[in-house]
Amino acid sequence: MKMLKNYTYNMIYQMLLLVIPLVTVPYISRTLGATGIGIYAYTYSIVQYFVLLGNLGISMYGVRSIAYVRESDFKRSKVFFELMVIKIIMFTISVLLYGLFIFLYKEYTFIFILQGIFIVASAVDISWFFIGLEDFKKTISRNIIVKFVALISVFIFIKSPDDIALYVLINAISTFLGNLTLWTYLRKRIHLIKWRNLQLKKHVKPVFFLFLPQLLTQIFVNMNKLFLGNLSTLAQIGYYDNADKVIRMLSAFVTAIGNVTFPRVSNAFHKGETENINKYTILSFQIVNMIAIPLLLGMILVSKNFSALFFGENFAGIEYVLSALVVGLLFMGWGSIIGQQYLIATNQTIKPVITLIMGIVVSVILSLILIPHYGALGAAISFVVGEAIIAITQIIMVRKSLQIPLFKETFKYILAAVIMFVAGWAMGTMLDSPIYSTCLQIATGITVYIILMVIMKPAPVRVLTREIKNKFQK
Repeated sequence: MKMLKNYTYNMIYQMLLLVIPLVTVPYISRTLGATGIGIYAYTYSIVQYFVLLGNLGISMYGVRSIAYVRESDFKRSKVFFELMVIKIIMFTISVLLYGLFIFLYKEYTFIFILQGIFIVASAVDISWFFIGLEDFKKTISRNIIVKFVALISVFIFIKSPDDIALYVLINAISTFLGNLTLWTYLRKRIHLIKWRNLQLKKHVKPVFFLFLPQLLTQIFVNMNKLFLGNLSTLAQIGYYDNADKVIRMLSAFVTAIGNVTFPRVSNAFHKGETENINKYTILSFQIVNMIAIPLLLGMILVSKNFSALFFGENFAGIEYVLSALVVGLLFMGWGSIIGQQYLIATNQTIKPVITLIMGIVVSVILSLILIPHYGALGAAISFVVGEAIIAITQIIMVRKSLQIPLFKETFKYILAAVIMFVAGWAMGTMLDSPIYSTCLQIATGITVYIILMVIMKPAPVRVLTREIKNKFQK
């Protein structure tokens, strides 16, 4: 029941992540314009590499390590301080290198200085500690408050394309303050450990090996923005970044289950509970398919009207970029379960590294070919192909060791999603107004799909029904 509770917390937060951009992105798109958004996306994508260097894989390794020892007050306190010392050392190096980069690059200098606050914000981020304890409530409560403060600030202070620096500052400061608040919850969870009892060396090798997949993931996610900045225009970065924001919002629903079950699978692996590992993996994979497949078809259905309403006339044609990118949702979901939840939780870090390298190589080749001719659309196609290669090769790698039917009942989700698509399309033809037509299509699609899931009763629905029934009986 705790897993269901944590997933509910995560879903509430993901819904908030969906609602806030639905409010801010249309406003920011019209206020800052494609070029302003392009500058923000370009500089932010670069600063994330320095954030990644500072973290050095500690975020994911920290979740796994705390999950291993969460029952022992001494051990979890010891692990916390050991990882924080490593983190402080790495972020000191990262800040120095970032300063050198700003000095040498000499473009967008002030924007880069403000973006540097994200590095400091990440240095004080200890959400990995609470996630390892499966205490999602604290991290989510903190983020909800931060997001609302940032939302209000954007509408109050951002008024023109000249406010790009202020927009960066609002996002960076809100992230920093949000991360800082988690420290107030630490007192009851850890106690001070003597310096001579700390063992840093044992963490260096596993942290580095977890750093590699995160570095490669960051390269894969951000490289198309860098390619667009050099092979196309800032406006095309704006197109790609806006469409990518929508996909990241939707992917939060798809990957939420992996975030919840990762510490649980890690703990089960540490205890040698193979049956539980397989149980959580197959259930998570089915939940991903149950959510991702209808989201994919639904977004394609409403992409034209949605884009016109959401982004405005300055982003005409962005619906094609959005429709291409949304295909990647399914592969992102598969990768979150197999790559993160299973392979990394069970200490098989080299396999995600291999698949990420394969995806990056193919994506780079496609980007160099497609971006000069098709801009943001070319970037979207190369990204989706790369995601597909990563996910499919990971599934092939684990098919023998995992030995569970990952695609069991997938036909139910496909059938229900296709019926949902047809019903939504039919309803859309009844109204001429884009906004009313889109709302009717979304409402119809959600209703039809939920009804079909209740009728078909795939595994996640059966588990949810059983958990709710047990809760009421107690």
